[in-house]
Amino acid sequence: HPTSLEEALQLRHRGDRWAVETVDNDDNGKSVARAIMKGSARAISDGSFKDSMGTSSTVIYGDDEAHRIISVNAVPGHRQEQSAYRSKLAGIEGALAILESVCTVHDIQQGAATIGLDGQQALIEASGDWPLNPSRADFDMLTDIRAKVKRLPITIHWKWIKGHHDDDVSFDGLDEWAKANVLVDNMAKAYWN
Repeated sequence: HPTSLEEALQLRHRGDRWAVETVDNDDNGKSVARAIMKGSARAISDGSFKDSMGTSSTVIYGDDEAHRIISVNAVPGHRQEQSAYRSKLAGIEGALAILESVCTVHDIQQGAATIGLDGQQALIEASGDWPLNPSRADFDMLTDIRAKVKRLPITIHWKWIKGHHDDDVSFDGLDEWAKANVLVDNMAKAYWN
């Protein structure tokens, strides 16, 4: 049984480790674990895509803003498969990998977390349960996301966040979801660079 978040992430299936390439957390996920058990954990993700390459970033807040888990990844797949949409899905994959690892380390059997992102289509398709056409783009990631959600011992809620809200409103005037979206958008772009 893993005793640290990093160990739990490393013990994930080899083909799934890409979802969290780099992780930063300062309390071994304890704050996030408490929030999951209360049903108030918030995971916000976003992706970046240019020059046929994608990255994504995720931040997960626990029961206080001081403790959070931040991660980044490079989006898997061939250059022709890459897209802004696929990068958003990769952010969801990162969030789910971390949430599952926190549940494992802290032996969480019930609770909830809300995943927020600014891609409405990605959110709708990732959270759905209708059959997907295997020939559709990103079938691999959508089916993996749905399987991860079903495997979790907690309930996942979904929230759409208006993207690039900071173009019209000062950062200080944004709500906590929009501020987190700006953060992960900037981190995904920085990781791409």
